[in-house]
Amino acid sequence: MLTLHWTQLTLHWTQLTLHWTQLTLHWTQLTLTWTQLTHHWTQLTLHWTQLALRCMDSFSGLGCRKGIPKKLAAMAKHKYTVSQKDELTFCAWQDTKTVLVLSNFHAPTATGTVKRRHGGTIQTEVTVPACLADYQRHMKGIDLLDQMCATAPVAASAQHDCEKIYEKRKICRECSQLKNGTEARPGATVYGCRQCNVPLHIECFGKHVRRT
Repeated sequence: MLTLHWTQLTLHWTQLTLHWTQLTLHWTQLTLTWTQLTHHWTQLTLHWTQLALRCMDSFSGLGCRKGIPKKLAAMAKHKYTVSQKDELTFCAWQDTKTVLVLSNFHAPTATGTVKRRHGGTIQTEVTVPACLADYQRHMKGIDLLDQMCATAPVAASAQHDCEKIYEKRKICRECSQLKNGTEARPGATVYGCRQCNVPLHIECFGKHVRRT
C-alpha cells in the first residue's frame, strides 16, 4: 500500500516537474521574442534617425558662398538676418562669432530658441531662425548616431526594397526553399529584392529580410 502511494506521489512530482519545465521554456521563448522585438525597434529607430538627419540638409561652415553676401553688416550680439534665394534659406546670426547656416529645409520666417548664458552663469532663451535652432539641437546627432550604430548596428535588411524588377516571372526564392523536397510547386513572381537581385513574392519579402 505504501509502495502504491509512493509511486503516485512520484508520478505527481514528475508531472509537476514537466509542467514547470514547460512553463520555463515558454517564459524563455517569450523573453527571446521580446528581445528580438526590442532589437528590431532599435534598428528601426536608428534607421529613422538616419533618414531624418539626411532629410534635414542643413549645415554650417559653408565651402561654397554662391548667392551669399560677400560682406555682412555688423550686428549686435544675438541678432540675426535671414534671406532667401530660390529654395535656399540663408541665415547669419551674431553669437560670440558670426554663425552662418544654409538650409533647403526651413522656411525663412520660421523661428526657434536656443539657450545662451547671460552674465556668466544664468541661461536665457534667445529667439533665432528655425534652421539655426535645429542645427544647435542636432549638431551632435551624427556623432551620437555613430556611437549608437556601433552598439546596435542597423541590419542590412533595413536597406532592402521590394519592387517590380523583372519583366518575366521568376520562381520565388523563399517559396523554392520552403517547398524543396516536396511535390508542391513554388510560385513565380515579377517582384523581388532590388539590392539582392532575388525574385520574391511580396508576402515572402519579410522572410527574406529577416534571413539576411
